[in-house]
Amino acid sequence: MNHVYVLMFRDKGIPKALRADGTEEVMSESALSRLERMTLLNGSTLRGRTDAVRQLTGWKQKLPVLISERTQEIWFPLISPEDPECIWVCSGHIIKASETAPGCTEILFSSGYRTTVNAGVRTVRKQMERCRTLRDLLNENAEKNKPAGLLD
Repeated sequence: MNHVYVLMFRDKGIPKALRADGTEEVMSESALSRLERMTLLNGSTLRGRTDAVRQLTGWKQKLPVLISERTQEIWFPLISPEDPECIWVCSGHIIKASETAPGCTEILFSSGYRTTVNAGVRTVRKQMERCRTLRDLLNENAEKNKPAGLLD
C-alpha cells in the first residue's frame, strides 16, 4: 500500500488525506496542523516557510509550502489556507491538470490515479508553476551559496 499523500482536504467537515494510490485516510488533525508538523520535522515552522517564500518571491497569497529542502517536497493550496475547506496538493506527484468543467480540474498523479477538484484549471496550473519557480529559485540559491572547494 502506498502511504504517500498527494492531497489533503475536508469532506463534510472531516479532515482527510488522499494517498497516491487513491485511497483516503481520515486524519486526526487539519491539513494546516499536518503541514505544521511536517515542517517542524524538517527544522522549520509553517510560518517560517511561508515568510521565506514571501520574502524570496514577493508573492502574497496562496503561498506554496516547502516541507523539506532535501526532498524538495512542496505543497500548495487551491484557495486561501485560512479557509477550512482549503484543498492542499503535493506538487511533486502531479503529471497533468486538465479542465473537466468550468471550475473543476482533473489532476493526474504520477501513480496513474486521477481525481477531480473544485478549482479552475488556471488556478491549479498557476500553483504548479509557482512550485516549479520556487524549486528552481531554491536550487539556484543553494548552488550560489555552496562553500568553495567542495566537490560536486
